[in-house]
Amino acid sequence: MNHDLCCSISDDEIRSTVFQLGAFKAPGVDGFSGCFYQQHWDMVGPDVCKAVRHFFDHGFMLREMNKTRIVLVPKIQNPEFAFIPGRAIQDNILIAHEAFHGLQLKKSGKHNVLALKLDIRKAYDSVDWHCLESILKAHGFCEKWTQMVMQCVSTVSYTVGINGNQTPFFAPQRGLRQGDPLSPYLYLFIADILSRLLLTATAEKKISSYKIRRKSPTISHLLFANDSLVFYRATAQENINRLIRDFWWGQQQDEKKVCWVGWDRLTQSKHDGGMGFKDLHCFNIAMLARQAWRILQNPNALWVRVLKSLYFPNSSFFDARKGSHPSWAWSSILHGRNLVQLGARWNVGNGQDILIYHDKWVPTLPGFKTGLPLNSINSLVVRNVGKSLKFQLALVVTPLSGTMIDMEDSQLKVLTSLQFILARKLI
Repeated sequence: MNHDLCCSISDDEIRSTVFQLGAFKAPGVDGFSGCFYQQHWDMVGPDVCKAVRHFFDHGFMLREMNKTRIVLVPKIQNPEFAFIPGRAIQDNILIAHEAFHGLQLKKSGKHNVLALKLDIRKAYDSVDWHCLESILKAHGFCEKWTQMVMQCVSTVSYTVGINGNQTPFFAPQRGLRQGDPLSPYLYLFIADILSRLLLTATAEKKISSYKIRRKSPTISHLLFANDSLVFYRATAQENINRLIRDFWWGQQQDEKKVCWVGWDRLTQSKHDGGMGFKDLHCFNIAMLARQAWRILQNPNALWVRVLKSLYFPNSSFFDARKGSHPSWAWSSILHGRNLVQLGARWNVGNGQDILIYHDKWVPTLPGFKTGLPLNSINSLVVRNVGKSLKFQLALVVTPLSGTMIDMEDSQLKVLTSLQFILARKLI
């Protein structure tokens, strides 16, 4: 393999590669696009071949040849990809559909199963060059070829076009260049490491994989470009919490160290004297509550209107029922709605939708409710006794930390996580 990668390159191979360039793709900083080199190959071809052969013979690239101009254009979804022989993107899509269908139908069993979606932010831009070089060497690529690849990666510099002007060139310290035909293949090596780590964790029983049926093969994860799905038993949350705790106290392998502060204290906010660590169970519920909150905040969004037409066409979201054949997504959102109901109250506007005795709307009373009335006046609304103001639904978390509502610590922790998510717009 290394012999084929490092062997001498012919002029015909160079010419064939040049003529595969997009003729009218964005030009380099010299202003010449692929069309120029293709139409004037008889003139520029010998110099191009000489420069390419020099790189393959000596493994050194001039930085001036790797300068890149960045121009702001509308974002294109999935602009590039790399194929793996014998595989198709539909393979993992089909597995994912069947896995989620199995989760939806799962009604009993000893273990609950979770599916965790990982979206690697700025995946290409986050690739560490030293890590990439180590991975290439670990896969058995020779020193010469590895250095040629790293020359292509690390000698890049950028200038940004803004309003027709170019900024000074700057050199990045990490990342793979978008649009480079080599980048997708290099990123596969990075994704492979994540896959191997998950397989190793599964083999060592640190996380438990998922079987759709008893005789089905086990599934630990599915990779989709820079997105991943990880399947594991719900008890894996406790394992992850334990790993975080052990890391914090400096525990290594079988070494035992004293945990001077309890996990419940560590997961409290820094404002309350904790370290702000996330309890994964509480954070997961809070993320579901965030979706429920988005339904209340964006009633005219297409996805909300679809859910309303299916599950609560004649009622409010708070009064919606699960239904006889709910989807997995709707069932999950209802779990989040229960949390929102604990910390939500009406902020009185015109009052036309607020039932005086049924809804939460009085911030100074326990539970935000006025009490239990006679059935004959249970339908009385605030509009009949209040003044006209703008209607708004507000999430109230701070008062719940006092004595106004009797709430378990776990519920308060989940509400605190939801407040964190809303404040930072995590999803």
